[in-house]
Amino acid sequence: MLRLQIMSTLFQTRISPWPLLIFLTLAFGLTGCSTDDPVTPGIDPDPLKAAELTGAVQGPAEIGSTMTDLDMFLSPLQSLSEDVGIGNEAPIGGGWNDDGVSYDYPNKALMTAKAYRGVKLTNETGIAATVAQGSPLRQLSRLGLDMTISKAAGDTIAVIYFDTPDSTGLYALIETDQVDILRLVSQRTYHFAGLLQVAEASSEIVLDSNGTLDIFEDDSYFSVHHEFTLGNGEHTTGNIESEDGVSAMGPGVVVRAYHRVDDPSFHIFQEWNEAELLLDPGEFEIDGDEIIHELTATVHWRNDAEHTLTVVPEAGSAIGPDTNVLITGSFTASPDNTWLESTVDTLLARLGDLEDETDDLLLEITRNAVFDEIASDGGQARNYVRLTPSEPISPGQEPCGGTAEQEIYYPATWWLLHLTRNIDINCDGSGSMSVTMEFQDGSSYTRTITWDGLGGATLAETRADGTVVVGSFDESTGAYSLVTTFSLGHDPISRDRHGTAVEGSVEAWETVTWQDGHDDQTYFSMTETLSETTVTGYRIESDVREDFTLTESANGDSNGSWSSSEGAEGQFEMEMLDGGGHRLTFSASDLNAEGSPSMSGKIDFAPDGSGIGTITFTQYGVSVTYDVVIGPDGTGILTDAAGNVFPL
Repeated sequence: MLRLQIMSTLFQTRISPWPLLIFLTLAFGLTGCSTDDPVTPGIDPDPLKAAELTGAVQGPAEIGSTMTDLDMFLSPLQSLSEDVGIGNEAPIGGGWNDDGVSYDYPNKALMTAKAYRGVKLTNETGIAATVAQGSPLRQLSRLGLDMTISKAAGDTIAVIYFDTPDSTGLYALIETDQVDILRLVSQRTYHFAGLLQVAEASSEIVLDSNGTLDIFEDDSYFSVHHEFTLGNGEHTTGNIESEDGVSAMGPGVVVRAYHRVDDPSFHIFQEWNEAELLLDPGEFEIDGDEIIHELTATVHWRNDAEHTLTVVPEAGSAIGPDTNVLITGSFTASPDNTWLESTVDTLLARLGDLEDETDDLLLEITRNAVFDEIASDGGQARNYVRLTPSEPISPGQEPCGGTAEQEIYYPATWWLLHLTRNIDINCDGSGSMSVTMEFQDGSSYTRTITWDGLGGATLAETRADGTVVVGSFDESTGAYSLVTTFSLGHDPISRDRHGTAVEGSVEAWETVTWQDGHDDQTYFSMTETLSETTVTGYRIESDVREDFTLTESANGDSNGSWSSSEGAEGQFEMEMLDGGGHRLTFSASDLNAEGSPSMSGKIDFAPDGSGIGTITFTQYGVSVTYDVVIGPDGTGILTDAAGNVFPL
């Protein structure tokens, strides 16, 4: 299949990465009308001029829609994998979602491994304090204490104090409330600890020595607690004890292990992270004989975003290397996020070695994303995706084939209300995809794409207004053709797009034919690197030429600028929205035009190109704010505060 990474925003759920209304970026792509007196006080802004200028420049919009059309021929599994977070490289050695918004499959694998390693640290601390050579317990045992003497609850059996040039501290054995059950206490302060060195450390282990301190094989352990603080303020706490809080830890006893890090080093955006295991620990002194029943990990960011991960076996009670497990990842977005509210992912996976995030295998993933808007069915706007790869995949790997289903409910204020998509792709590249959209007025849109497995693809599309699109793509040559025939009476009559698209570059031509017989021409070339995509081109309409440059980052956000042969210029920025659509902010001005018109605004676009927003238009020094409503065909209206409506 075509492997273009060009503008690889969410395929079909982001049907228009640069909407037909990027010209609103260019809005007021101001059309000349120079005057010797550019500012005339006391004259009100002309709403018809505002509407005229709003639709004046559409060059980059033509580029956006061309790139969107090319994206149609990509295997939809590529973009769908990105949408559910399985198409990124595994962040080996990286952070735990430091930006507070990444919650993809590789990071889930990393969270699982880090959680397991963190909890094991607590167990290792307990072993180091008891049976290891040079441990506090071994040092105390060398005192030759008589453990048969009469003792009372709370008695201190023995203490070793130490005061060295670099540290001070103590080791102590203290009777608990239950006589002959001991508390092994260790405390130490390091005077000259560096930023990443331990500055303070303490531990407390509750054990039964069975009357002897020098024979370790018969000891039993009830709990292990440790904490330490680094010189940079990172604070780690760990605790292991039986689930019932009474039994000694050992084979057959269910144990709860907990590990927490506050202000973690190298993760400055995290406030804290924690992990908890429910397990049968096996023999306390033996590493690797434990049986894991359940794992939970949480990362909390300083912006109050939070991600919790729970791992349980799909069947039975133990998590083993070849066990299918259910991973549930719940992400709550920062309160500052005005679009995404939360996501809940359910993964069917095999984890292999819990300490190794690279050997995980994903069998299926389901994502439910919820947004801060009300949908037409009364629930919240939401996106449901279920993806089943043809064969298990590793973190960062893309499925070669598989099946998927998707259902999106958009905000009730959008023209597009509901989208469904079904995909069935084979690993040889053959397959099909169908999309249906439902709109405010009850009309609908359908698209079907078929891949033949030999590098060819065909498109058939019927839009809500009766417009028909047919297209084809040949991967071996990169040649593509897209012919749009608009519905009867529509102006323009047709649009012919063709060109060559190969990995990393596109060269494209477009001709739009109008009812009066004239044609508009657009040309652009595009190049792509690993970090960004750059487009340059021009559009000629009558005797006006607009030149433009657009740049898109790897995450789909973009910005650009344009200028016309008559002196107008403008800029825009676009932010992709999870679940489809995008948010566009823009400005433009023409100091040489009558009344020095300028504008700025923000519009939220649905995946079909429809949008709503506001613009502020300034002319003759007076500013007016308009509500903007855009239809999926690029037509729209401006409405002022008095309710007057002006067509774009």
